[in-house]
Amino acid sequence: MSNDPAPLFIVGAARSGTSYLHRLMNRHPGIRMTYESRLPTEGFRIYKDHNPPLSDESIHRFLDTIAAMEKEEDQNLWLCRTIDGKRHTLSDRYQMHGSFPQLIRDICELSCPSPLKGFGNKMLRAELCPDILALWPNARFILLIRDPRAVVASQIRRFKGRRLAYAAFYCDTHARIARQLARDRQRFLTVRYEEFVRNPKDQLKRILSFAGLHDPFIEKYMLQQAPPHSASVDKWRHHLSQAQIRQIEEICFHSMKNSGYV
Repeated sequence: MSNDPAPLFIVGAARSGTSYLHRLMNRHPGIRMTYESRLPTEGFRIYKDHNPPLSDESIHRFLDTIAAMEKEEDQNLWLCRTIDGKRHTLSDRYQMHGSFPQLIRDICELSCPSPLKGFGNKMLRAELCPDILALWPNARFILLIRDPRAVVASQIRRFKGRRLAYAAFYCDTHARIARQLARDRQRFLTVRYEEFVRNPKDQLKRILSFAGLHDPFIEKYMLQQAPPHSASVDKWRHHLSQAQIRQIEEICFHSMKNSGYV
């Protein structure tokens, strides 16, 4: 449908600020965004296993399967409630369009108390963006980047047993993929976490303008509901030793240089 909102995806390494940006975007009354949902990836594979187009009986089984899958994440329980409470409407709509991408949009629309202006997902794996584009060619992506020293410091504190070298290589790999994706400026917008928390008004305007959702009144409301915390930007300086900082900088040197962190 040409008038449908373009899906919007937040993409970034774990502990790069994606959870905050996800929370902020969901403060928009017309946006429904899932949290690391498996629907665009595993959900689509399950859908194909059901041999689409699905019969009425098959669509109900499929809805049961994806609802059970998404219940593993508390922040997606609204999605599960919509599937359970609106399944007959979802089934009727599916029989009309027979489209998996449209079905996901329908779930988000039926869960939204206001007219749906945007929907999407917060995700950690930049390498999956081409798969997302195969489903939604008009999708838009916010590539959130953050100083790898801050990301690694946060990861090794948050994830018990996470080795510093592993976290640094993960950050570097993600940054390299994101840099390649960012060449497509029509679909991908790069946002630095540090710039966002220091100048949230302008950066949120930039994001929503990119998504076709710019509205000064709503942007002000969103930031009032979920203000950023600038104190988090430089915490890594107090949590990492000089040896740890050097190790991260050695592993991530080129990606840090390309992103302006060194």
